[in-house]
Amino acid sequence: MGEEHSSSKKAGRQNQRVKLTKMLLKNALCDLAQQKGVDKITISELCQEAGINRSTFYAHYGSQYDVLHEMGDDVIDEMEGALGDHPESVPLSKQIAAICRSISCHSPEARLVFSYYGPDSDFANRLFEARFKDSMKPEGYRPEEVPLVRTFLWNGIYGAIRLWLSGDQRLSADELGALGERITRGIFEAR
Repeated sequence: MGEEHSSSKKAGRQNQRVKLTKMLLKNALCDLAQQKGVDKITISELCQEAGINRSTFYAHYGSQYDVLHEMGDDVIDEMEGALGDHPESVPLSKQIAAICRSISCHSPEARLVFSYYGPDSDFANRLFEARFKDSMKPEGYRPEEVPLVRTFLWNGIYGAIRLWLSGDQRLSADELGALGERITRGIFEAR
């Protein structure tokens, strides 16, 4: 029993070290990305900024884009937590507001993720599939029009969130959510 407890403790310390290493790398990527684009950041620079060696980096990631992808996963996970298990039952305004509040908590990471990934990116598609697809049910449109309407709405919401994150946060998260719902309702009611 003592050996089990000891190995469990050791695994816990290793998990903490991995989390710390990944956090340092994510923070370093955010810091460096403010100075130059993600595309121009080298692994050596990233490791130096994070205070870790390259072999440790490569034990967890293959490139700076892998770090960025994981940051996107973190943002999506945080949003899923903010919206609960049944986002389709949450009004769109509350979804947008919850996402904006969630993003504000991870501000440097979320800013980088949203600024790097455009509306046609894998990240944007994963976010849409995870959180919005089931809640965007345009009615009154022909079946072949529904994907186009959803895409139109999603690109608008995503673009508004990107603009809001880029520094135009004169609206609160709740106000942005209400605006998104008003615009969406206007599109649905125009039918």
